[in-house]
Amino acid sequence: MVGALTPNAQMALGGIVALLVLATVGVFVFNRLAPDNGVNELTPRLRSWWIMVATFSAAMTISRTASLIFLALISFLALKEYLSLVTVRRADRSIALWAYLAIPLQYYWLFSGYYDTALLFVPL
Repeated sequence: MVGALTPNAQMALGGIVALLVLATVGVFVFNRLAPDNGVNELTPRLRSWWIMVATFSAAMTISRTASLIFLALISFLALKEYLSLVTVRRADRSIALWAYLAIPLQYYWLFSGYYDTALLFVPL
């Protein structure tokens, strides 16, 4: 299904996979040469990067709808993480609710092809 991606996207995805393969081989070699060198913490990080790249690649190659739903979910989780890190006053909670409700609307416009409306809606 990689044929659904543009050539530039295929090259970018191939470059990311090549970097991950290189990093995986490097961590494997370092673990063999010096197991007590503290490189062991990189193994779970690399595993999580492989999972992220595989999930993103699957969403991008399945269909346009799947990639928009995936990106909407990522946008929701990023906003949730951001709002959990900053102090939200009681007066700001209604604005946070509107921000959450704006995510499906934004991606619906992108899905429908109203790119200008979606781009204008971002700063508003």
